[in-house]
Amino acid sequence: MGNTASKYKKCTKPKLKRSASVTLKITNRQRTISSASNSTLMGRENIETVAEDEVDRLQLQHYLTRYVWTKNFLSPLNEILQSGANVLDVKCGPGTWICEMATEYPKSKFTGIDIIPIFPKEIKPSNTKFLEWKILDGLPFQSETFDFVYQSFDIFGFTREQLSKVIGELVRVTKHEGYIELVESDMNFINGGIATLTVLAAYQQLLENENIDPKISTKLAQYLKDTKSITDITYQEISIPIGSWGGRMGDLAKEEINKEWKNLRKPLTNFLDITNEEFSILYSEMEREFDEQKTSIPSFRIYAKKI
Repeated sequence: MGNTASKYKKCTKPKLKRSASVTLKITNRQRTISSASNSTLMGRENIETVAEDEVDRLQLQHYLTRYVWTKNFLSPLNEILQSGANVLDVKCGPGTWICEMATEYPKSKFTGIDIIPIFPKEIKPSNTKFLEWKILDGLPFQSETFDFVYQSFDIFGFTREQLSKVIGELVRVTKHEGYIELVESDMNFINGGIATLTVLAAYQQLLENENIDPKISTKLAQYLKDTKSITDITYQEISIPIGSWGGRMGDLAKEEINKEWKNLRKPLTNFLDITNEEFSILYSEMEREFDEQKTSIPSFRIYAKKI
């Protein structure tokens, strides 16, 4: 990633190389996925265990995001963080963001919350604490508790109705004049080839089948506005190259995407009605397309102040 990894670990059109049926089977296709596959699509909120390789993926995702944006947050809070603020990271995963922030801002207090306790339990900065909690039960904090509420890469873990509730909770626990910041990526890859668009279309349909909006990243500002408690909404976007054509950043992005799609192999092969071998062929074509088409993925941050 270009930055030293945190010590707190526990803190012209291309042609497919097989029958075109691999890419055409998703047309007008609706399938019901198994509950086991559903748990992967629905995010960590609905699963009981997370494999070690998923912890590694979440950490890689964090380092890639910091590398791309060159910082851990954009909200105008540096001064208050230096003097002492109360910060919440919702769905904190392995707690990498919190541990880095807590080290940089020792006068502030940081709380991480997640349903799966893969966060640090012993080796961690003294100004951090972590709670095991299901966010859909409501955040276990009084209103206006935090100066800064942060959440990253989890909008595809909630249905449309659930996301409205989650955004409302983020706003509720934020202090007046405090900030909320969301970090996400978009499912619409830029310059995707045939195989890439095939896999993305299948995944987007799987999300729709679970009432998860695959285009939700473009609507988060409206979700915040709908709370009627937010002002000064700022949106920034960066395109991240995928593959060796993008240098070190592209290699990291490809590695992170490979880990993510590995977790989605089962539901995608079921949906596309193809074998694991056929999916491997399809995915290999995706990887070739990344460099040939110069594919990239939008990454964005949105931050806003509570009235």
